[in-house]
Amino acid sequence: MDLMALSCVAAFSPLVGAALAGFFGWKFGRAFAHWSAILSVAVSFAASLACLWQVMHGARLDAPVRARDDPDLTSPLPFPSRSTNLGSGKARDEGL
Repeated sequence: MDLMALSCVAAFSPLVGAALAGFFGWKFGRAFAHWSAILSVAVSFAASLACLWQVMHGARLDAPVRARDDPDLTSPLPFPSRSTNLGSGKARDEGL
């Protein structure tokens, strides 16, 4: 798995475990609620360790983000590059 997917698994697996325990714990019993919560945190921990291993071996999450309508934008958001075309101001000059 790539670093972004592992990060999402690490962040959201406890939420899924808590939802399972909260919504279905009354139906399947207290042991199910405990095990779903514990296993989801264990999955999160394993994903966090996998993220750490990948980062220690050179993986990064700071890849450039491209705007949908400006293919020349290569700087990470929220700081646009100097090459970003902000418009010529023609509409402003014509009073539109």
